[in-house]
Amino acid sequence: MSVFDWPEDDHCDWVPIAFLYIRPDEGRSVQFVRADEADPPVIPVSGYFDAGATLPVEAEDTGYSMNGVRLFATEELENACLVFDHHVERWPRQDLRLSCA
Repeated sequence: MSVFDWPEDDHCDWVPIAFLYIRPDEGRSVQFVRADEADPPVIPVSGYFDAGATLPVEAEDTGYSMNGVRLFATEELENACLVFDHHVERWPRQDLRLSCA
């Protein structure tokens, strides 16, 4: 498994929006999006971004962490969850790839 991200930036005037990618050991990477419903036409397959989520019981620790933030994902990669000291963010999977031209 590999993990990479695009930080929030002025890309395409979509502020704030961030992308997280998880690539399973085999296959294409899966895109997750951190964006409010009011942001660009995000059509997530597993709900919307939630900054005050509860960690799903089926979420598994991926082993990745940075600056004390741990990354969990559900088995079918429907959601990625970032676990901070005092809150959990749930990032939904995005099947229709978003990117800037």
